[in-house]
Amino acid sequence: AKVVKPVKTGDFLTYENCVPDDSMVITQIRRRLDQSDGRFVTNAA
Repeated sequence: AKVVKPVKTGDFLTYENCVPDDSMVITQIRRRLDQSDGRFVTNAA
């Protein structure tokens, strides 16, 4: 992630103060999860 605004010790990292690295797979997965409707399919019977 790239920090775009100052972050003090104890502050949370947010989309307002840092930009995720879109080349990382975990960032791509997180974006897809954020855009999904929250339902997940499992193989449980």
